[in-house]
Amino acid sequence: MNASAVGLISDMIGASLLAYALVLNKDASIARYAATTWDHNPVIAREIVTNRYDARHGLAALLLGFFLQLDGVYGWHSDLIGLAGLCTSLLIAIHWWLFRSTTISIQTNRIVGKN
Repeated sequence: MNASAVGLISDMIGASLLAYALVLNKDASIARYAATTWDHNPVIAREIVTNRYDARHGLAALLLGFFLQLDGVYGWHSDLIGLAGLCTSLLIAIHWWLFRSTTISIQTNRIVGKN
């Protein structure tokens, strides 16, 4: 398994996760995000937590991809590192998919003071 190719795939996953909140943001979501409320706005808190969650996973995938590309160029242990990188990239994507809504809800409730 070529680590450089896996690195490029991981970079594409990371860039997609980083851009997810910006590219797929609907007009209704932006309107709720911009609405004014008394005291605090839980919608804004949720949106910021969502962006942070997506960005953390995207950054992890990008950094992994850049490391794998370095391995592909210098060829330290390309096959083993490429396979490990592929598994790690899949784990990042699966974790993002499975735990996204639960983690965002828990963190938003903690921030706005609901238990």
